Amino acid sequence: MRFRKSFPLASAILLSLAALAAARGTVDLAGEWRFHKSEAAADADVAGWENVTVPHSYNAKDGQDGGTYYRGPAWYSKSFEIPADAKGQRVFLQFEGAFLVTDVYLNGKHLGQHRGGFAGFDFEITDDLKSGANELRVRVDNAANEDVPPLSADFTMEGGIYRPVHLLVTNDACISPLDHGSPGVFISQEIAGDAAKLSVRAELDALHDTAAKLEVKVTDAAGKVVASESKDVELAAGKRISATIPLEMKNPHLWNGRKDPYLYQMTVSLMKEDAALDSVTQPLGLRTFGIDQEKGFLLNGEPYAMHGVNRHQEKRDMGWALADADHKADIDMILEIGATCLRLAHYQQSRTVLDLCDRSGLIVWEEIPLVNAITPSDAFADNAENQLTELIRQHFNHPSVAAWSMFNELYLRPTPPVESLVKRLKAKAHELDPG
Repeated sequence: MRFRKSFPLASAILLSLAALAAARGTVDLAGEWRFHKSEAAADADVAGWENVTVPHSYNAKDGQDGGTYYRGPAWYSKSFEIPADAKGQRVFLQFEGAFLVTDVYLNGKHLGQHRGGFAGFDFEITDDLKSGANELRVRVDNAANEDVPPLSADFTMEGGIYRPVHLLVTNDACISPLDHGSPGVFISQEIAGDAAKLSVRAELDALHDTAAKLEVKVTDAAGKVVASESKDVELAAGKRISATIPLEMKNPHLWNGRKDPYLYQMTVSLMKEDAALDSVTQPLGLRTFGIDQEKGFLLNGEPYAMHGVNRHQEKRDMGWALADADHKADIDMILEIGATCLRLAHYQQSRTVLDLCDRSGLIVWEEIPLVNAITPSDAFADNAENQLTELIRQHFNHPSVAAWSMFNELYLRPTPPVESLVKRLKAKAHELDPG
């Protein structure tokens, strides 16, 4: 544990990108896909495959009674088109979550593999798209894997593309979505007296050399700009750079849990000749967390009562394939009982849940699925560290998150492999979030 201070789609997409020329746009790949719950070849004929709606869990029914359920490979297929006016734009394929090991193919090419069931992951597909229909194939395998946590747990290991899938369309120069599935923007904060000192880091890249300006604006709850800074940046073709801007806010309105979950918004834009090449907006809640032996948990330096529950991502007959409304219904019930905090057990959960906690003032403990047991191998340790990196990178800016938890309920006595892994994860957590 560490504490820290659309467009609808049917079988094909027809997207006009003219409106996206000055910024990014997204295309929802939810809806009808073809599905085959067994092994298959990457180029198999899908004519006989089942029609399903993604997000989708292939254990929504057989996995909900706590007994035996299918654990093995399954395949998904989706056809989409990108029109000619997409030329010159960059296109990224974004998965918000698929369990457990996922292989992605586009037009017969293997784009890559993601190992882990709860974090988002991206691929750039700009050079792999073709005119006309593009065929996306996804192999998902929820079989037990000794190199990928969780090895076991008291919940169903549901296979499937169970969270949304999108296309992200950007200009040549953009705020990179390829940093471990993160937004590419990281806001560090220090609250002292009547001022908030911020450090805003953006990950930038471009296909061609270009000069641009990085601009940061903070708006209050009424939409008024209350702080802004900018700096010139030089982007080199094919090279990602980090650019950091310091920013200070006087007399900030603090995010104060359920008492007053006040949110600013921060928009980070890559500008050229006063036009936005790309923009990313993130929540900004200004607060401090701490623990005192006598006073307990401290929020903004004051004792704050912590009453909460655990939350899993599941619903009867739907499994993990929840809609935003289902996440909201869960959070509404948690708020109704008077909870002030929430443990997201035992794994990284949907960014929708974090958004709801930010807005409602719930204080969050979030963790990676290092539960019950470990494999004492370098491969397992590497994957656990990568899942921790994804968790912190993807949810770094959410003001509701007070703690990153690295493991829980490990039923092994402390042994050198466990101690070594925990030490390694602590070091990685501190490196990613030293606050």
